[in-house]
This record gives sequence, structure tokens and C-alpha cells, in this order.
Amino acid sequence: TQTYETKITVGLDPRSPFTAAERQEQFDAAMAVRAMFGDMTDLVTRIQGVRTGATRASASLPEGDAMKAQLLALSDSADAVRKQIVATKEGGAITGEERLREHMDGLYGGIMDYEGRPTATLIAYTDVLRRELGDISASFDALCAKDVKAVNAALKSKGLPEITGWN
Repeated sequence: TQTYETKITVGLDPRSPFTAAERQEQFDAAMAVRAMFGDMTDLVTRIQGVRTGATRASASLPEGDAMKAQLLALSDSADAVRKQIVATKEGGAITGEERLREHMDGLYGGIMDYEGRPTATLIAYTDVLRRELGDISASFDALCAKDVKAVNAALKSKGLPEITGWN
């Protein structure tokens, strides 16, 4: 029922060989990878939106309708882009399949497992994965600019709801 108050000093472990600047570099590198995870998640959400929208729209069309085939092809194309980002084989971690997400996870772990300045290799790897994510994003944007817009125009002409959430 009593309350005790005292001041404590929170600081770096004086036995640690790492400087505050080195720790800041480690933090900055970790935050850069964290931001890439956010960008990757946003991209996968957009891809899933196209896949779901195309699949849902195709379900409302009769077999043999050319539009149904076009929608299913769009869903497959979006899924092919998604498979560049995430491992999709059945069996989880035991398959050994690694995609961008798994590489980013390994990079983040490599940065976080050491309190000091990240190695030049980890920084370079961050740049490589950032470029790869950018390339995948550009590929998806090109798919949307061409195929999603064309499909949406066709859906609109049939009075069907357009695919949304991709832009």
C-alpha cells in the first residue's frame, strides 16, 4: 500500500566496447530495414487486392466468358509478382525456399545481433534488397498500369465493380 520513489540513471553498459555513434549507426540501419518491411507489406497488400478483386470478379461471370479468363490471368500475374516477395511452398521453413521477405528477415537479424556499427557488407546488402524491392514494385506498377486498367475498363463496360486498392 506504500509508494516509494527514487531516481535511477539509465545508461549504456560501461563494459561495452561500442560507442554511442556506433550504436546509432546500428539503430539507423535497423530502422532502414524496418522501413523496407513496411514498404514490402504495403506492396503485398496491394498485390493481394488485385488478386482478390480479380478472383472475386471472375466468380460472377459464366464459364467460357472471355472476361473471366482475362481476370484469372490477371490474378495469376499478380500472384507471380507476390511470389517474388514471399515464400509460398507448402511446408513452411523446412522447404528452404527464400524470397525477398526471408532475405530481409536475415538482414534484420544480422543487424540486430550486434550492438555496434553494422558491417559494410550488411549496409551493401540493405541497398541490394532495397533495389530488389523497388524493381518488384515497379513490375507490379507496370502490371497495374496496363492490365488492371484494361480489366477495370472492361468491368465497367459490363456494369461490374472495378478492382480497387491497387494504387
